[in-house]
Amino acid sequence: MADVTRTPDRRAVSTTVGYVLNLAVALLLVTGLLTAAGTFVEDQRQLATQDELGVVGERFTAGLATADRLATTGDSGHVDLRLPTTVAGHPYQIRVFANHTVVLATDTADISVTTTYPDAIDGLSGTVDGGTVRISFDASGVEVTNA
Repeated sequence: MADVTRTPDRRAVSTTVGYVLNLAVALLLVTGLLTAAGTFVEDQRQLATQDELGVVGERFTAGLATADRLATTGDSGHVDLRLPTTVAGHPYQIRVFANHTVVLATDTADISVTTTYPDAIDGLSGTVDGGTVRISFDASGVEVTNA
């Protein structure tokens, strides 16, 4: 009888290697998708923060215009604006400058929005936090504080 030597059977190795390669490709795809989705979400969060700051800025300058109109009657008083305390989860500040500029900025997200207020209001400057803001007025001018 002839001497027959058997070579080891390696068919099971190809199944295992194929399975491992499939797992590796799936892992790479999932990692890529999560990375892309994370970047997309962060970009959308920044856009939402900018949009919210813009809306809050317009509400604030409208409040300044209202206080200015009321101040021209000669009476004194105040206008309380109930603004959100945070925008997109970030606290923010409202900075009013004498050059008729209002800058709304978040400390944590490094995002700011600039708007202007009516030229009729002179000498107004200061910084307030987001939340309820009181705009006081009398014959001498307008002042902005946190309520």
